[in-house]
Amino acid sequence: MEPEKDDTTPEKEPSNRPNSHRGEQPEEETDAVADDSTETSCSSADSRRETRSKSDIDRRSILKATGAAAAVSSVGAVSSIGLASAAVEVTQESDYEVWTVTGKEVYDLSDGEQLSNVLIDQTADGACLTIRSRNKTGWEVSNVGFVGVGQVGDGSNRFQFQVSVPAGGHGLIENIWANGKARDGQPSTELGGVYVRSSHAGHIDVKHTYIEGFGNNAVYASAVGKDGGSDGSVAIENSFHRDNTVSQFRIGSPDSYVRNCVGIINDPNGERGVYPGTTNNRNARGIWGKHYRNQRVENCSFYVSPDDVNPDGVFEARYISGRSHGPEAEVDVVDCDANADAPTLTGSTSNANVNLESIENSPTVDVIGGGGVPTSPEMAARGEREMPNPPELSASDGGSDGSTDTSTLDRTLTIDGSDADWTEYEFTVSGTVENNADVGSFDGDDQIDGSTVSGFVNGGVDGYRFAGEVTDATVDGNATVLVDGQAVDPDGITSDRTLTIDGSDAGWTDYEFTVSGDLAENPDVGGLGSGDQIDGSTATGFVNGGVDSYLFSGEITDATVDGNATILVDEQPLDLGQFESAPAIVRYDVVEVGSPNPDANIVVEWGVTDADGDLATVTVEIVDENGSVVAESTTSVAGTEAYDVDYFAIEDVDDQRFTVRLTVTDAFGTESATSESIQE
Repeated sequence: MEPEKDDTTPEKEPSNRPNSHRGEQPEEETDAVADDSTETSCSSADSRRETRSKSDIDRRSILKATGAAAAVSSVGAVSSIGLASAAVEVTQESDYEVWTVTGKEVYDLSDGEQLSNVLIDQTADGACLTIRSRNKTGWEVSNVGFVGVGQVGDGSNRFQFQVSVPAGGHGLIENIWANGKARDGQPSTELGGVYVRSSHAGHIDVKHTYIEGFGNNAVYASAVGKDGGSDGSVAIENSFHRDNTVSQFRIGSPDSYVRNCVGIINDPNGERGVYPGTTNNRNARGIWGKHYRNQRVENCSFYVSPDDVNPDGVFEARYISGRSHGPEAEVDVVDCDANADAPTLTGSTSNANVNLESIENSPTVDVIGGGGVPTSPEMAARGEREMPNPPELSASDGGSDGSTDTSTLDRTLTIDGSDADWTEYEFTVSGTVENNADVGSFDGDDQIDGSTVSGFVNGGVDGYRFAGEVTDATVDGNATVLVDGQAVDPDGITSDRTLTIDGSDAGWTDYEFTVSGDLAENPDVGGLGSGDQIDGSTATGFVNGGVDSYLFSGEITDATVDGNATILVDEQPLDLGQFESAPAIVRYDVVEVGSPNPDANIVVEWGVTDADGDLATVTVEIVDENGSVVAESTTSVAGTEAYDVDYFAIEDVDDQRFTVRLTVTDAFGTESATSESIQE
């Protein structure tokens, strides 16, 4: 059996620009990708047998070296799952571990592993640590920061991440900071950021990543859609990538997309890494969609400077005849912004297109949801993030100056203890909250911690402004609680229920939900894109390989779903059948023809409709005087309306009476029925 390989035959990557902007520009780029055949020195007899090179490590070897009480330790050549080529020093800070790498190392993920809160120090000369999944599933890598500039090596060490999951599997990369630019005495790197291996067949989410200055793409996720690739999907959301050679975002497989992201190319001095194997190729694109149709880019902002060392197109598409799996390559650009003076807006090869469905010229970081991205490696390791504030784009509403735009805090929370006893309180909201200086006082006994406020009143009044919904409330005392000026019962105001539309393993799904209470975005589970919106108590939107989630109070009163995404309420599947309207019978004519004779010749002409658009079957039954069904016909139908005629011939039933019963059923089993009596 041949060993599994990723891109053993490099594809040529020509620039879509006819000439370079600065200096010499090679006419062709050759993909430098991780070749699995060079990752191990084992026999190739069985590609499925997991073997390790001398520098492979995993969580077991890290834990074995660290120990329960160790403050500083070294991972050495202690076992087949440890290290032999170099040492990794592991220290424990208050919020995260620090792994200090001195050589070329690979950390292998296992099934179901959660790797989190790690600061990887690769400032040593030539050091690099690659995090890898070779078709493992259920893993999550979150809150990881890379200090220093990792340097490219042979085999495994060509990217900071090299990952894949099997069919039906899932992986997550979230809250990552990595920078490959030259700085602090270290040269820039030829490494790539995140490489999705061609054997990837499941789904990988990449969220809240800050990736800058790498020489071989920030996220390289197109190898799965060509040659021997397995067509796994990749969703990139709420990420900030800048000044990476080749592209900031690169996709090329079914159900893959980029949503709520920012890409910037503005590196006039050429501080980013060069493309592997070249001396000065720093050609950079915003989006590169390849191999398939429907490579969707939604609610994203891009800035490509005409002064960059090697700027290319903002949006580009590429098809490789004989190698791309799809019939053509298409990039669909929806609700995006790009700077008006970008040197090249779109570019494509033969059999490839960029569809600009809606684009404007005001790029902003505010497209990033869920609190932004980590802006330093230490912030990433602590599990924190904030909105970035690049000089090229307009400042975020909650920009780096620490101020809050109070115009967005349009709701009020008041705890009025004027006529009450001592009352302690704690409230949590889904958005931002601050003291309301126009109402009451705010002293040392009252606190705001993120989106949670706590304190007490004893004959006085405390007030706050907030955005979103109240998601948790605890009140001990008899003070009056007012939300938006209206007195409320503290036990009944929280929007602590969850509604999740999970399209991770589904096709395109449109939805609309209405609740009886309040409704707000739930960014901790799934941030909303530009195609998703909240209007009062109704949420509408779509998922296409991603996840949307809401917080709400009360009950779901109406639901319409067109697609196969999983719908969860409070983490339990929602029965959509309860929201179905019954199909209607709009025409029903029954006649007996052909008499006089001893036979019954019955003609039934019918018409049915369904507002939900999910008609399923229409059944006509002929029932005799004894209640027995003597003839019937069932017709499969679909959509919102259907019409047909059924004919029945029943012999030797002279002068008998029959009941003709019509039943229409929708896809959820909801029925409507009618009947009519007829004499032979």
